[in-house]
Amino acid sequence: MLLQLWRRLVDAHGDRAPRLVVIGQRGWECENVVDLLERCQQLQGIVIEHSRCTDAELVTWLHHAQALLFASFAEGYGLPVAEALSLGVPVIASELPVFREIAGDVPEYADPLDGQRWEALVTDYAEANSPLRTAQLARMHRFHQSTWPEHFERVDALLARLDNALLVADAAGQADAVSRPGE
Repeated sequence: MLLQLWRRLVDAHGDRAPRLVVIGQRGWECENVVDLLERCQQLQGIVIEHSRCTDAELVTWLHHAQALLFASFAEGYGLPVAEALSLGVPVIASELPVFREIAGDVPEYADPLDGQRWEALVTDYAEANSPLRTAQLARMHRFHQSTWPEHFERVDALLARLDNALLVADAAGQADAVSRPGE
């Protein structure tokens, strides 16, 4: 979807179209994406692909970005969203519960199938004085990057609740067995 969006941006703006930097290795079943990246002349020089990137390079790319774009249909955690926000980089992401859980109302959200909304957001964020980007930067203070100790506190609390629930269930089962001696 993003590459098709970028084709439209290049059609509309030519060389003034914003640059899209795609970072990460190619996944499976992405023949259409590979085909666009390798064969679409419109995207050459506008869409830049980095399949391997050191942590330092990633931080540099993020610091120079107008926003991290994360168009996804499903996600386990969404580490790039947390990384970008922790560096003060705005995020435009798919409307997924996991992103709301880790980032709250800080990012801009869009349905991954709503190409018009994505195009409107990208176009706005590409402007020098983007009102939406400025508003997100103002919301940025509400983002809290979890630390490992905080994470393990939550895991320990969950395990304690599960342990307690098992004890309660076990006790209820023993009480049931005592109240029905002939079974």
